[in-house]
Amino acid sequence: MARPLSNRALKGLGRTRYQSSGRVDWTRMKKAIPLAMLGAVAMAGALTILYELGLYLVMVVPILAASGSMFLMRNVVEYSHCRNQRVAMLIATIVGAIACLGYYQFRLAYESGWEALFRVDLLPRFIWDNWTTQVIVSLRHANRPPDDLSFIGNILLFFVEVLVIFGVGIAAGHAAASRVYSEDDACWTESYTRNVVLRWGLKIEVAIQTGLLPMILRQLELQPIPDPQNAPPHTRITLEYSGDGSSNEVYMTVISIPNRMIKIVSQLRLTPEEIDACRPLFLPYPPNAGGQPARSNES
Repeated sequence: MARPLSNRALKGLGRTRYQSSGRVDWTRMKKAIPLAMLGAVAMAGALTILYELGLYLVMVVPILAASGSMFLMRNVVEYSHCRNQRVAMLIATIVGAIACLGYYQFRLAYESGWEALFRVDLLPRFIWDNWTTQVIVSLRHANRPPDDLSFIGNILLFFVEVLVIFGVGIAAGHAAASRVYSEDDACWTESYTRNVVLRWGLKIEVAIQTGLLPMILRQLELQPIPDPQNAPPHTRITLEYSGDGSSNEVYMTVISIPNRMIKIVSQLRLTPEEIDACRPLFLPYPPNAGGQPARSNES
């Protein structure tokens, strides 16, 4: 399989990919940020409760916290119409910092007295004491004299958990802000995904380079794969469009999945002729037709 088509290659073919405007609805964002911060504080409180109850399972609980961070970021980005990846990643960093550091701050207050809840100056010392005075026993923290290996393990565990929570949140924010947004309709696009046999990935790649994509799409005989997670190698084709797909703003992403995912092209803007060729096979229903489309939010 050839390398994914780059922006330079597509430009040489006279084709364009989706380009985000980088805009943000700051009126909505000003409402979303405090709610995201409250959500991060709630996650920190939940982590503290689990720790004090002896239910803080190493790596399991941080993964659950990372899932919460992902949920928050996807909703913040979608609600605020944030098309700026840097802004989304910055907010995810703030949310992650509140969740991670807030967990230790709550523990500090619980163990030292609630008057220490806002004593941020005590936090570095408290974290250091955790590294030097605690070990992992039966997949949870427990107080007992540590050894050098426990000290190193605590430091490594701390940074791994931080990376998990930060990494998942930042990745979720970036991915959500990278979705196609219709500036004309002022809304995020819908997506529709179909799986076809593997060989069509290469055919579509060649068709894009030779200008024969409409013909290939008309010839495409779909062979749906019921369960992509356990399926044999296949090609995944995703269309992103606004409204009911009747507009001329439609983008295609093609990913081949032999042994690993190979993105052939990402968010390629289709021509009107290519959109017409896609309608019978991919778009939920033709324009001006009755009924509601069966949409898929895979992306």
